[in-house]
Amino acid sequence: MVEHKKILQTAPGVLTFTGEIKTALVDDHHEAFYWWWDSKLKGATLFHVDGHDDMSEAVVDYKLRSAEDYAQLNIGNFICPAVNHGIISSIYWFNPHSEKRLQYLGKPITSFSERDGVLEEQDYAHYGWGFFEEKRIWQRNGELMAADKIYVPPEQPLILDIDLDAFCCHRNSSIGKSEKYEGVQGFEDRINQTIEVLTRLPRPNLITIAHSQGDETNRCYVPPAMVNDVSSYLAISLRKLYEKI
Repeated sequence: MVEHKKILQTAPGVLTFTGEIKTALVDDHHEAFYWWWDSKLKGATLFHVDGHDDMSEAVVDYKLRSAEDYAQLNIGNFICPAVNHGIISSIYWFNPHSEKRLQYLGKPITSFSERDGVLEEQDYAHYGWGFFEEKRIWQRNGELMAADKIYVPPEQPLILDIDLDAFCCHRNSSIGKSEKYEGVQGFEDRINQTIEVLTRLPRPNLITIAHSQGDETNRCYVPPAMVNDVSSYLAISLRKLYEKI
């Protein structure tokens, strides 16, 4: 196993490898945007494993121009800008907590829009989802599908993006569950379910994993006492899958 490496101060998180796949471990999920941009991948399929869709629109101070501009984004709106900038071309969302477990969110038609006419350095920039190719307005629900229907064109790169709260989340209301739902224990089963789906996908070009710790109060979705157990079990499972390929 390759040891984690601290990298440039401007880069969030740590860089490691799963097999030979570059894997970035971050705290807040929008920090994954740094690694997506830094990868220089274009037109990638995103396989988003998360208790939340993270598909909110983003309004930022100016048009994003570099990986470091991830700091303008937040944990709920970092995917739309990646679509707008051509990093991502289509999205699958896998949520082990949900009965609607696997959704295809379509091939988006998006555009960078400007407020008040000409975009200048300090004008606001708006990144939104827009429409599906089928012209349906996106309403936070995609097309339900079976895992054996996933298709990633061979010419497209694949980004595997994982939030640990997909497996272990103590904020049930945020994932549409009642207080009675057990969203913390049983994370091993949810990871195993995810690995089974991943066996149907091509080998990723990049993996990003968010621990969702925030400041342990705000933006904290995985119980701090559980994060090491969950991340370790996931890391072992991913290595078993990808190191043998």
